[in-house]
Formats: sequence, structure tokens, C-alpha cells
Amino acid sequence: MKSRIDRGTGIVILCAVAGAAAYGALVCLPQQRAIRQMAEELRTKRDYVARMGNLAPTIQATQQELEKAHAYNAAWLEQAPNAKQLATLHGQISALAKAAGTTTTRFDPEPIVACGQIRKIPLTVGCRGSYAQVHKFLSDLEGLPEAVWVNRIGLEVLPQEGENIQAELRLVVFTDNPDNSDQVDHSG
Repeated sequence: MKSRIDRGTGIVILCAVAGAAAYGALVCLPQQRAIRQMAEELRTKRDYVARMGNLAPTIQATQQELEKAHAYNAAWLEQAPNAKQLATLHGQISALAKAAGTTTTRFDPEPIVACGQIRKIPLTVGCRGSYAQVHKFLSDLEGLPEAVWVNRIGLEVLPQEGENIQAELRLVVFTDNPDNSDQVDHSG
């Protein structure tokens, strides 16, 4: 009878070893692979989060720059002349030339050019006077609150008139474009 117990014990042990091997091969090894993949994903996500943590100051600085740009644009829209105010602006430019002591020889507004959210209004102004008078006119012109861009300046000495010069200015006045559907007309 002892051999039967030994033989039965051996079969039980062999079945237990086979079951443990099957459990390890069918359950533990796939779980180990899944755990390794999850650990790798976790490491990748931690690295990503660590890199993104350094972007917070950059994002904040970019947000502040964007807010400054929006504030600048809003202030510009408040000062930008609309079509109704354009005649007044032309009068101001003419008055600046006269106040500087120059004589206006040319004043030619040109057709409006629409450019997205703004419009460009070209204007050619000719004047005659001393260098100091023309300089004062340019200085006063650049001091206008409206966005006036001096695109080109032509100066010519007038020898028959002593110290006087002839100046021809190519100006561009920028206004908002109320015809652009993406923009709210702030100019009234």
C-alpha cells in the first residue's frame, strides 16, 4: 500500500507542479507584460507632464502679450478715424501745414484701399517753406493721435527762393474697416 500512496502523492505533486506552470504561463506572464506596458506608459506620461510643467511660465507670458495686443488694438480702434471723421482729419493736416508756416502746394486724397480689418487711405501733400517749417509740419503730423504713416518724403531745394524747400509727402491714414464682417464697428 505504501507504493500506492507514493504513487498517488507523486501524481498529486506532478498535477500541482503542472497547474502552477500553467498558471504562470497563462496568467502571470501575460499580466507581467501588461504591467510592464503600463509602467512604460506611466513613465512616458510622467515625462510629458514634467515637460509641460516648464511651459506654464511661457504660456502665461504669451497670454499677457496677447492681452497687451488686444488692449492696443482696442485703443487704436477708439482713435482710428471713421469715414465721417476723414474730412476733419484732412482739415487738421492742412491746418498743421499752415500753422507750421508752410504753403500747401498739393493736397490729393486717393481712393481707399481695404486690407482685411483696416483700410488705408493714401494722401499726397505738397508744401513749400523753410527747412525748419517743413520739419515742424512733419513733427506735428507724427504727433497726431490718428495712425498716419509717412510712406515717402521728397525734398527739393528751391534755389530761386533762397532757403526754401519743396516737400512732397506720401501719407497713409489707417482707419478701421466696418465692411469686414469679423469686426464690430467701434467707431460709431
